[in-house]
Amino acid sequence: MLTVAEAEARILAHAKLRPVESVATADATGRVLREDIRTDRDLPPFDRATMDGIAIAYAPERAEFRIEGIQAAGRSAGQLADPAGCFEIMTGAMCPVGADTVVPYEDVEIANGRARIKAPVERGQYLHRQGADRKAGDVLLHAGARLRSPQIAIAVSAGLARLTVAKPPRLAVVSVGDELVEPGAPAERYQIRPSNAWGLRAALQGLGCPEVELARLPDDPSRIEAALSDLLERNDGALLSGGVSRGKYDFVPGALERLGVVVELHRVAQKPGKPMWFGIAPGDKPVFALPGNPVSTLVCFHRYVKPFLLQSLGARAELPEFIACAEAIEPHPTLTLFLPIRRDASGARLQTYHGSGDYAALGESDGFIEAPPGDSAIPAGASVRYHRWDV
Repeated sequence: MLTVAEAEARILAHAKLRPVESVATADATGRVLREDIRTDRDLPPFDRATMDGIAIAYAPERAEFRIEGIQAAGRSAGQLADPAGCFEIMTGAMCPVGADTVVPYEDVEIANGRARIKAPVERGQYLHRQGADRKAGDVLLHAGARLRSPQIAIAVSAGLARLTVAKPPRLAVVSVGDELVEPGAPAERYQIRPSNAWGLRAALQGLGCPEVELARLPDDPSRIEAALSDLLERNDGALLSGGVSRGKYDFVPGALERLGVVVELHRVAQKPGKPMWFGIAPGDKPVFALPGNPVSTLVCFHRYVKPFLLQSLGARAELPEFIACAEAIEPHPTLTLFLPIRRDASGARLQTYHGSGDYAALGESDGFIEAPPGDSAIPAGASVRYHRWDV
């Protein structure tokens, strides 16, 4: 069996860079940027007030100023007519010509058209100087950035109504098993609902891959093969859940191989998720066949499918994240353990759960940690690899 690191390397070696497309900035949330974004002007574009108050020409010997006007945000800069004058100024407004310092209202008394300063003042205080953040032409976002709320705000600040992003793959998400019944339909005691497929679809959408075709297949080899043939024909790849182990009704690996999907790995030294399968279909289409137990499915997605998709979309590589475990962990002698955890002020605590079928426990967890194989306990306080449920 491959180790977790070997499986990851073998999978990522097949991540081919996706093409690009232009989309409206309003529709780009969650996508991966494939162009550098540069600012079209200095940031800020003018000397701007960071407090409501008065704008003055710094004069430590003077405490009282005559109010010449009001400088509102969104207006061109006024001009001081007299060094002993001032403008009332609003947060975000241009500094009037001739002024170089802002005194907040909290430090000023205003009466009869005059402002009297009642606290010490430093030259240039409460002014955000033009170009202090970036100069015109500087890169604001590099290609490979994932477009979340800060990045969208930055793109809009640069005046961009459209962005060049990676074109996401269209993916089939397939549940396999006679025991499955759709949500909303009554379920017999021996039936379950296809939570894995819906969880995978949600994760894909969180990665900026909205085009997902859901399919549910019975435990029938010929029907599985025919359906997978159709699904791979009209999609860019597939994620399957169930039917991949060594049971008498696990028909997925055989069906995929008969369809010409070249198997790259089957079985990884990990728990849960040991039966995981990965291959490449004709047309360089990736196929992940994930074990059907719900914890196995989601753990394998976040550990392998997510980095594969991000690399193919051109996302910048993310550094591995580590967290201190607040309690000792007993490792498995030969398998990497994926263990759900909850985060608190002391670090990570193991989430109580009853094996890979206990999907309910995931709702109270923040992610999972990797405990490498070994013969001795991982002590409390040790740093371990951490994967958060961020999609």
